[in-house]
Amino acid sequence: MERTTYQTPGPLALRIDIPAGDIVVRASPTNVTTLSIGELRDPGDVRVTFADEPDGGHRLSVEYQRRTLLKWFDDRKLRVEVGVPEGTQLRIATASADVDASGRFGTATVRSASGDVTLGDVSGCVDVQAASGDLVVASVGGELSFTSASGDVRAGVVAGAVAVRTASGDVAIQSAATDVRCTTVSGDIELGSVTAGDATFKSVSGDIDVAVASGTRVMFDISSMSGRTESELTDAGTPPDLDPTLALRAGSVSGDIRIGRAARKSAVA
Repeated sequence: MERTTYQTPGPLALRIDIPAGDIVVRASPTNVTTLSIGELRDPGDVRVTFADEPDGGHRLSVEYQRRTLLKWFDDRKLRVEVGVPEGTQLRIATASADVDASGRFGTATVRSASGDVTLGDVSGCVDVQAASGDLVVASVGGELSFTSASGDVRAGVVAGAVAVRTASGDVAIQSAATDVRCTTVSGDIELGSVTAGDATFKSVSGDIDVAVASGTRVMFDISSMSGRTESELTDAGTPPDLDPTLALRAGSVSGDIRIGRAARKSAVA
């Protein structure tokens, strides 16, 4: 594949929009951006634009040119490989391409129909919407938002609020610092540690397993119509002179619910 090089001493915003194939992004301590595109039938299939922004940043866009009435129904598969500086802001749209982005990024926004998404460390927010693709992200410094019909999500440490909605996918998060809202139909939910805010977990038939950070004052409400409920927390209340720092609610129709202390549970890998 032919490689194109761009000087990018300032912050980079990267936008990729292709129907199918593979998207590989590698972030490293550099001020140079490299781009390679494989599987091209015609160079005119893809439009690449690079621009310097007035604020000293840069913008690189890789966009498949529509040759059919609906671009995302095109079956052409491309392989896009990009090397970028650390802190790059990602914005990716695809029908079925897999996304593999390693390194440290500023933010990440992905729209996909069926492709899997793997992200490294993101200092800002992560927003992923997929019909059936999975999400794996090493860590999130801002908010994490994930919506999917059947995709799984696995995340490391999340510093901001978490909002996950999936029908049949499983949810596994190592730790969340603040507000969490997870909703599934048949998927299981596992949270290795939650510290503060409002945490709500809902499932129809999936199990819910949540650990509360050691020392966190918690008020909780858990219920399951036909599943088992188990809590290691000795009291749902809190001393009258202390307000709870975490309000936890977990409900399921037939799934089991387990609530414990994070010190007694292993972290989610």
